[in-house]
Amino acid sequence: MSVEVEKYGIDFTWLDSDIATLVYILPSAHFTDSGDEDVIKGNDDSTLYEVQQGVEISNLVILDNGDLEFNLTSKDGNVTKETIKR
Repeated sequence: MSVEVEKYGIDFTWLDSDIATLVYILPSAHFTDSGDEDVIKGNDDSTLYEVQQGVEISNLVILDNGDLEFNLTSKDGNVTKETIKR
């Protein structure tokens, strides 16, 4: 049986072909003044991580132990690496 799921976002990744581990970045609307922030979402659309306005999330990966690792880029171009324990 095949199940199709439609999601909008970037950097979709999952662990060991298990769609239940799917995580992705829901980017802010860059060309509007909506005040949205980049968010990391789980397969069930839960919010796993949210940044302040003006900070971008990129390079999302799931580590072998299930933790999430990604980069945060500020408006001034400063990049830091973050890890979320899961």
